[in-house]
Amino acid sequence: MAKKMKTPGQKRKSILRIVILLLALVLICLGAAIKGGMAVVSKQLIEKHETVIADVTDVQEKKITYRKKKRKKTKMVYSVSYQFQSEGKTYTKTLMISEPEYQALKDKKQMEVWYEPGNPERSSFEAHLRAKSSKRSFTANAISASIVVVPVCAVLYVILAFLFVREKGGVIPEGFVTDTSWLDVDDNFLIVLEDENLAIVKIDEKRVSRVQDLYQESASLESMVDEGKGVVTRVPLAKITSIESKHYSDSIYVKYEKDDDSDSESVEFLNPTVKEHALERIAPKLSSGLTKSVKELTRIQAAIPSLIGAIICGGAMAFFRDAIFVLILGGIGLLYALKTLLTRVIDPTVITTWEAPEKEGTEE
Repeated sequence: MAKKMKTPGQKRKSILRIVILLLALVLICLGAAIKGGMAVVSKQLIEKHETVIADVTDVQEKKITYRKKKRKKTKMVYSVSYQFQSEGKTYTKTLMISEPEYQALKDKKQMEVWYEPGNPERSSFEAHLRAKSSKRSFTANAISASIVVVPVCAVLYVILAFLFVREKGGVIPEGFVTDTSWLDVDDNFLIVLEDENLAIVKIDEKRVSRVQDLYQESASLESMVDEGKGVVTRVPLAKITSIESKHYSDSIYVKYEKDDDSDSESVEFLNPTVKEHALERIAPKLSSGLTKSVKELTRIQAAIPSLIGAIICGGAMAFFRDAIFVLILGGIGLLYALKTLLTRVIDPTVITTWEAPEKEGTEE
């Protein structure tokens, strides 16, 4: 069997996966080492410390909401704040504590605090220190660290994949294009130009890799549809009333007659260069009544949609400034909108259409 051909985007995705995996392993090991180091520090403070009576300034119980496997969950977090004096200076500290520690401290006005001789900024109380100093294996610490590291790395992977993995224009990757068919592994589409129809196949996301293998083996359309659990839409070429294509986009917008009504399809390709390759072959098969026209937008016209998007993202971030999730998504959206805005100012939109010319009105 011939070696499977990959797109530049698939190659970047493989590299990104390896980088994120290595990063996660490094962070997990680092987290485990830090947790182990904290246990050592706690033991040292237990063995050698100064004692002082501190004033309890705040003991808090707070419910937080988070998502796990697309479900909302809540948990309680507890903290204690205290202050004490040493050598004429006041030191303040807040510690995250367990529920039993919270129950023991919630009604107290004062508490005994241990601090490092000569370094009062490093302080805690006995029960908290002994809990942190309990001996745990490196594996246990690594598992604990992975609870935080794995979700963070997963989110980072999704963001970086969105920004850098999608196919760029300028190339027609080998193994994904023929004279009459185009496979889009990014958006899970297979487009086939038949004698009388434009066949649009939406492939099951989980089956794209297998369809890619069959496509590169020159398999029949029927076998690829079956293997990919595809949904096929056939647009009669003679019924197409218009096609619109923006130069930077990897898709075209097709309108066509269907029964006594009209319908439309957004046809996706791997990148803008592959789309142009397809249009060169589709255009000659369109009805002779369709005329090609090209419209070049001004820089301001091209930038307006991105400007509106940036304003919406910025407004959402300002309105929901206390919601971390909205701030993260809004920040990503804002950066993407600004990037697109700059791109459209430098390279204004060019819209190519094939459509029937408008009928001129007759004078009375």
